[in-house]
Amino acid sequence: SWGGPPAAPPAAGGEGDEGGLTARDAIVAVCRHLRSLGCYGPTAYLLPLYGASELPQAFCRLCAVWGGTYMLAQRAHALRVDGGRAVAVEDGAGRRIGCEWAVLGS
Repeated sequence: SWGGPPAAPPAAGGEGDEGGLTARDAIVAVCRHLRSLGCYGPTAYLLPLYGASELPQAFCRLCAVWGGTYMLAQRAHALRVDGGRAVAVEDGAGRRIGCEWAVLGS
């Protein structure tokens, strides 16, 4: 049975001597990969099966697995930034969706 969405990726610069991943971080990453096997098919990767139109769908599904919000049929009216970082996206109706990252189309 599927144990839910993968854990958050380990932070860069773990407790290792070289500032890289620790053994614990590596084990968490491997476990996350193993949990993703068979989630959307026979591999851990999302691949388009029926042409390029599958790519947005694959991104939307992957976004949802990682806890992201995918706004369909909406345009971003404003991107709110604080200290040089995205903190929210605002749509034309004034709804604010908090974020740490924003991927916007043209």
